Amino acid sequence: MTAALLFAATFAAVCTLGLQQINVERRWMIAAAATSPLIGLAHLALFKVLPGPTDALEIAETVNAFEGTADLTEQHDILRVRYLTT
Repeated sequence: MTAALLFAATFAAVCTLGLQQINVERRWMIAAAATSPLIGLAHLALFKVLPGPTDALEIAETVNAFEGTADLTEQHDILRVRYLTT
């Protein structure tokens, strides 16, 4: 049972990440932003299914990682615009 739940949670996380990537590539930013909560829910479900205790620190680390990814994406866009305008 645990293996099936782990597979389902991981599958949901990977599918939503892929869906978000497709949305970003097609410049559908609202759809890409809408998939972010789904990615977070899939990862939280994965944390809850994992054997062993999941404390607030692990969840906070995951949330912080999402914020860091958004910052890197924004920096990449700024650098790309600078490159295109020079």
